[in-house]
Amino acid sequence: MFAPHRPHTTPTPRTPSTAARLKATGLAVCGAGLLLVSCSTPAEHTTAHPEVAPAVDATTTANPTQSPAQQPAQAAQLPPLKESQQRAASPATREACQPGQLQARLDGPQGTAGHQLYRLQVTNTGPHCTLLGYPGVSLVNAAGTQLGHAATRTGAEFTAVRLGPQASATATIRITSPGTMDPSVCQPAQAAAAVVFPPNSFDSFQVPLQAEVCAGDVDAMDVSPFQAN
Repeated sequence: MFAPHRPHTTPTPRTPSTAARLKATGLAVCGAGLLLVSCSTPAEHTTAHPEVAPAVDATTTANPTQSPAQQPAQAAQLPPLKESQQRAASPATREACQPGQLQARLDGPQGTAGHQLYRLQVTNTGPHCTLLGYPGVSLVNAAGTQLGHAATRTGAEFTAVRLGPQASATATIRITSPGTMDPSVCQPAQAAAAVVFPPNSFDSFQVPLQAEVCAGDVDAMDVSPFQAN
């Protein structure tokens, strides 16, 4: 017996699925070395852990290198001290002679053209001390009222005079004679004493000085710096 005749059919080719085509394409690209990511089969999903920064010792401070703009500016040069500050910082000022250790006297007057000169001498009765510059001098009447202006400075140069025990120094007081000035300007009055402030001292002493002087608003007296005898 013969088997029934079956009609001949050509098998229909299968069309690859979309997933298969993507996988094949990915493998081809991996083979060409064009991808930067791994071409292996995706790994199982894992939970990412945040990166933990290393511990830093609290007692250690990092000092990164600073750029010139970040670096602190160098300390500016200090301005020079003023004359009063220099004198306040000098040994001569720190050991300035004080009124309590000075014994004073006035010699004079010695008359010159239109002026009366008095020689103010001070003697140190205490430990070593220093006279640096000009004394402050003003004249008062018997009631203690100041007469006229305090003495101006002659402008002469000076150096420190260091006085040992019983050593002395001298300054010259020059008073303008009232008779050489307009009486309405001079306003003559009788002085009884000179009030003297040693250099770099806020305390004073008095020495008797009997003279006719100007009590008006006028400069009629000057003084020189102390000099060693």
